[in-house]
Amino acid sequence: MNTARDPETGCLLWTGAKQGPPGRDDGDRYGCWGGSDGSRYAHRNVWEHENGPVPEGLLVDHACHNRACVELTHLRLATRAQNAQNRAGATSVSRTGVRGVRLMPDGTYLAYVTSGDRRFARRYPTESEAAEVAIKVRKHWFGDYAGGD
Repeated sequence: MNTARDPETGCLLWTGAKQGPPGRDDGDRYGCWGGSDGSRYAHRNVWEHENGPVPEGLLVDHACHNRACVELTHLRLATRAQNAQNRAGATSVSRTGVRGVRLMPDGTYLAYVTSGDRRFARRYPTESEAAEVAIKVRKHWFGDYAGGD
């Protein structure tokens, strides 16, 4: 298998062919496994080899947030919603660079978390206070799928 171990993270990194997620290519690429049925994501191939087919409606999620990782202990099944919540860091359009924190016009910081119909939003005097609360709410709501800071 085309892999190399990252001693710091424990990730087993796919060193073979890679491709970006559908619709974008920011350099954060999934490992690809070329099989008789065409190219497949390497992490999904590893999961199915060890655990059988992925049930309908579920995805293979990287708990480590590294799309090139094929370490079985870093992979788990997730719904689309869980997979979306389990992202690392702020979005690319974040002005604060902190996930779930916005700087408001009055100089306060808004901690916010959303999921379907659930909404959490509170203002705090400092960015660090808002970030701490956003992390706590995500962990409370999403547990192991709360994602990275």
